[in-house]
Amino acid sequence: MFKKITIITTLTLLVLLGVSATAQAGATMGMGAKFAWDNYKTAILDYGSSEATPAMRSIDYSSPRFGGNFQLGLLERRLVLAIDMDMGIFSNTIYPLTSATAGTDYETKVKFVKFQIGVEAKFHILQPETHKATPYLFLGLGKAFGKASADDLYNPATQQQVDDWNAQLKMYSKLASPFYFQLGVGAEFFAADAFSVGADIFGFRMEIAKADVGYSTDPAFSGVQKYVNFYMYSSLNVNFSFGGAAAKAEASEE
Repeated sequence: MFKKITIITTLTLLVLLGVSATAQAGATMGMGAKFAWDNYKTAILDYGSSEATPAMRSIDYSSPRFGGNFQLGLLERRLVLAIDMDMGIFSNTIYPLTSATAGTDYETKVKFVKFQIGVEAKFHILQPETHKATPYLFLGLGKAFGKASADDLYNPATQQQVDDWNAQLKMYSKLASPFYFQLGVGAEFFAADAFSVGADIFGFRMEIAKADVGYSTDPAFSGVQKYVNFYMYSSLNVNFSFGGAAAKAEASEE
């Protein structure tokens, strides 16, 4: 609960900062859209480091992520603060049963939908100018909210096996809802004073989550499971700005 309150407080302070700062010279408001490709290297449940048997394993995966943000540009857009919201979809192929449990190893695919909200700061190394590109550094943090689903596992022999599998899916959902921290470098081209296209060229992200399974009938999934993921990603984005510095620039051109 404390973590959720911290996130809401941070976002609220950012909004208040935006309202007050837009009245100052050199400030702009804006919106953006982003498409990213995440190159995950750690499965949601790392069977190798858990209490699961060796037969229970996952494969690497990658996935698309898309969304948008609300932006506040300061110092004539050299510094940009943003509230980011995006959604990712991905899947893991897993082998949740051992031969002793089901007769043969069973393969199934767990599907995930992940909504994320966070804050980000972007600093342009050079002063943004129309018809020119400038590199930038960025960093951000936030929270993801994931939901897991799967195809039918197998023909369960008992209701307990059904309950166990449903409990596992709940655990996957919690592990797919990490806190994250990201940083990296990119470049942005200002095609017009109020429009730009850019790319996060090298993005580095760390995700951390944990989940209490909440049941112990299957010893492979007992206790608290932890999820730590560090990976690289790239993204493309478009940005629109209005008011403040952008409006003044358009007025001066007229």
